[in-house]
Amino acid sequence: INAALYPAWKSTVYPVGGALTFDKVVEGLSEASENGLDEGGSLYLGAKTWTDLMTDEAALRRHVGDKMADKVKTGASSLEFETLCGVVKIVTHKYMKQGQAWFIPPSKARRVGASELTFKLPGSKNEWNWVETASAASEIRCYADQAVLIDRPDLCIQYTTISSTADAIPA
Repeated sequence: INAALYPAWKSTVYPVGGALTFDKVVEGLSEASENGLDEGGSLYLGAKTWTDLMTDEAALRRHVGDKMADKVKTGASSLEFETLCGVVKIVTHKYMKQGQAWFIPPSKARRVGASELTFKLPGSKNEWNWVETASAASEIRCYADQAVLIDRPDLCIQYTTISSTADAIPA
């Protein structure tokens, strides 16, 4: 299906134009909510964008309890919050491009392909795809034919033009 001819079929691009905050995340998710998403999903982002969201979360948090306590523990290794789209889990991923973030509902994504991960070359009777090289070495090659298929791309959100406060060069 050509997304240029059928705009309801393509993912939403939400230009942030600054640091990614919880307000911006929810604003971007409003499009997926209007398209019918109510089961939540995962927001994948890079480490510098994660830093900005943690700073935003720390600013929104109030510390209550014993005023005589020696220390206060803040921070988290993961964040989840409730939206109109359902529970959104924020996940850092080391391969996310800086300046971008992706929201994907995992129930709408599947792995498809002709071959699972294997060391056997398709059509070969040998158990291992063993190759000897010219430099007194050998290698075992791995083979797979797979792709990710999104059933409902209209429920995915691509956040672009994210500039992190960690990008600033200190004076």
